[in-house]
Amino acid sequence: MTPEERTQIDDLLDWLDNNADGADDAGALAHDCTRWHPALVAVIAERDRLRVALEALVPFMAHYADLLNQYDGGQRTAFASADEWLARLDELAAKKA
Repeated sequence: MTPEERTQIDDLLDWLDNNADGADDAGALAHDCTRWHPALVAVIAERDRLRVALEALVPFMAHYADLLNQYDGGQRTAFASADEWLARLDELAAKKA
């Protein structure tokens, strides 16, 4: 993602935070959506790329957890999928909140 796209995303988030009441007219909204579309496409592409990387990484993390558990008798969790790993992250975040 380019610095310009990052700036556009920051602007979009700021706009959404400050205009959540829907007070803007339809023309302004259409203009803003057109302006931010390339940045949103870049965010989606980056998310998809990171998802592929996570899917590839989880089996390695599971194997490493299994090896360490065999070595020291630990109780590390070997997640079966990226979704399972992400669900655990959500659980941990909910406990902190």
